[in-house]
Amino acid sequence: MIFRPSAILAKRGGETVAVFFCGTRIVTGAGGAAELGQLGAKRVFLACREEETQGGLAQQALSACGARETEAFRLSEPTLNLAAEGAAAIRRYRPDLILVMGDGQAIQCGKAMTWFSGSAAPLAAIPTTADLGAEVTDQAALTHGTALHFLRESGLRPGWAVLDPGMLLPQTARKVAEGGFAVLCHGAEAYVARNAGPFTDLLAGEAFSATFAKLPAAAAGLQGMRQAVGICAAMAALAHSQAGLGLCGAMARTLEQTYGAPYGALCAILLPTVIGCNAYASGEKYGRLARLAGLSPGAGSLQNGLVRLRRELAMAGTLAQLGIDPRQVWLDSEKLVQKILLDPACAGNPIQVEDFMIRRVLEAVTGHI
Repeated sequence: MIFRPSAILAKRGGETVAVFFCGTRIVTGAGGAAELGQLGAKRVFLACREEETQGGLAQQALSACGARETEAFRLSEPTLNLAAEGAAAIRRYRPDLILVMGDGQAIQCGKAMTWFSGSAAPLAAIPTTADLGAEVTDQAALTHGTALHFLRESGLRPGWAVLDPGMLLPQTARKVAEGGFAVLCHGAEAYVARNAGPFTDLLAGEAFSATFAKLPAAAAGLQGMRQAVGICAAMAALAHSQAGLGLCGAMARTLEQTYGAPYGALCAILLPTVIGCNAYASGEKYGRLARLAGLSPGAGSLQNGLVRLRRELAMAGTLAQLGIDPRQVWLDSEKLVQKILLDPACAGNPIQVEDFMIRRVLEAVTGHI
């Protein structure tokens, strides 16, 4: 596991000093991809999924860049092997711009292969879904067999992030809802994380409250609302990449890798229960977050609001409803607990994560056969 966290909080004369930084130029708005043309790139290396190629978005992005020569690389699951293959392809091609497109997982893989390649070419990321906000972070998670490897390096942070509504792929209501709950998880966890500061609070609070308000309309197909959730994804990612995540993110990642369930759907199931576990230490901040979202103050109100939103979007409320066999969860429980404890997101949780907490959450969310 590779994880090199930046020092976000420091003690100065007995006072806690919070540090915030952002090294990515973020472009928002329709036609924003054309801003990449100012880089004057002639040889562009494009890494994207099949969806972006078939949907015509890849060609649109290349045209906006003004590329004369291009090399394409197909992204799929974020694995170490695929990142290594992509890195070798970048070294062979020697581009003067690397362009990565796709969902959050695809962008993580594209960032990793760029970093592995050692290329000095600028890296630009264009998300085509609204979920992880990977286009603005210095982090990536890659799988290798049954292991999940976490990377954090400044070289993983794209120099450019283009949040262009014209670059969003059509998605089902379920997929939009899942991406939105990933944003809600990241915003809520960054807001109460151990390294939270005034700037991360502003970003996390706005990302959570705006997504909470706009997700139903986004899932109903309103393009402007989808773009708003995409901006919130980037805001939440900026916040959690510096403040930290928590138990919900750690558990969702582990369950996603173990059972193949969607990360956002797992966040929707886990987040209300995790808030309940952390409430005695972070009740005041959860209360503020509830008020920001237009709810009555209090951690319980925040939990209930998330459950209502989950029901409104017709999302699963237990792992069993998501299709994960409860018997298998209990057979795997010890292995799951140990994997979750190793996830670096646990370090950001407002209270120390211990095995009994994880078992309590699993018991609450597993459901019945």
